[in-house]
Amino acid sequence: MAQQVARRIGGFLAALLLASLVIFTAVEVLPGDSAQMILGTEARPDTLAALRHEMGLDQPVTQRYADWVAGFVQGDLGTSRTYSLSVSTLVAERLVVSVPLALAALAFAVGTGLSLGIFAALRRNSLIDHALMGLTQIGIAVPNFWFAMVLVLVFAVNLRIFPAGGFPGWAQGGFAAMSSLVLPTVALALPQAAILARIVRASLIETLHEDYMRTARAKGLSHGQAIRRHALRNAMIPVLTIMGLQLAFLLAGAIIIENVFALPGLGRLIFQAIQQRDRVVVMSIVLLLVGTIMLINLALELIYLAVDPRLRKQN
Repeated sequence: MAQQVARRIGGFLAALLLASLVIFTAVEVLPGDSAQMILGTEARPDTLAALRHEMGLDQPVTQRYADWVAGFVQGDLGTSRTYSLSVSTLVAERLVVSVPLALAALAFAVGTGLSLGIFAALRRNSLIDHALMGLTQIGIAVPNFWFAMVLVLVFAVNLRIFPAGGFPGWAQGGFAAMSSLVLPTVALALPQAAILARIVRASLIETLHEDYMRTARAKGLSHGQAIRRHALRNAMIPVLTIMGLQLAFLLAGAIIIENVFALPGLGRLIFQAIQQRDRVVVMSIVLLLVGTIMLINLALELIYLAVDPRLRKQN
């Protein structure tokens, strides 16, 4: 058991190091000079040279990569030249928007996806089942920013129920803050809810045809009791995997939604940093998001390893 855990942790660290190299390389090949973007096109050559030296851009690329990784490991994400603040401070300020948005979207996606998936599975091949699966196919195919624009048009412009964008801050009260997150939450969660609904339906239908379901009915359980006590519990195993991964995807997918609704979260910060060629901000935040996704995957693997002895025997 200990060897398998150590192997998976080692694989996680190796993959994270490889991800850091890919991210650093991708940012390095971006067009544009960070020093030039900060000082402007009229800056003097000696001023540009001084700023490049201050930013470390005159050092070899391998040295810059090693310094960035070493700082990241120590918790120093660097300093943003655009905002003149540490990246850690910027991340902490934006997480108060991105984390509630991601958690609310996850709750909405799980609640909607589970309800629709179970409802469709119990009415397999009916008109309702076909209609729901058709809607989920649309939810998967249509980009979430299109949903965002439709929601703004209907509920913000026409009905004027929710604000079209912006974030007043938690200091203005929880109701005002959460009201500004309602439309982004729905737009972000709809594709994930559609995916989850299809997975729940398929998993539950497969479970309903297992031998132990017929045995449960033969022992005197009603159809509803057999579903509640046996089918749902076993059908949730693959669903839990998807639910664990969806939080990471919601954090990453918020980049577009936060820009559509002008929310001051991590996604909008990354977009602005790319525009301003603030490379340290881009690299550090992207690596944080990638590391979060990989850490969730690692946690799921370790949980499965702990609860399923078959996996331990296979390793």
